[in-house]
Amino acid sequence: MQEIEYFVPPETVARYLGITRRRVLELANSKSLPSHPLPGRGRNKRRTHRFLLSQVHQWMLRRKNG
Repeated sequence: MQEIEYFVPPETVARYLGITRRRVLELANSKSLPSHPLPGRGRNKRRTHRFLLSQVHQWMLRRKNG
């Protein structure tokens, strides 16, 4: 049986990478870091990002070896 991987917020990615939440969002907005943007809701129409740690891990490996 396959395990389900859950989407995580930018704070979790920041802790995983050892950088700030703001830097995670900058990388996501520049399309450098793989993310899954979600549309904003309500009065605050800001887009939010969710991440899969497996994709973030692969991104780090490509950067390290590339």
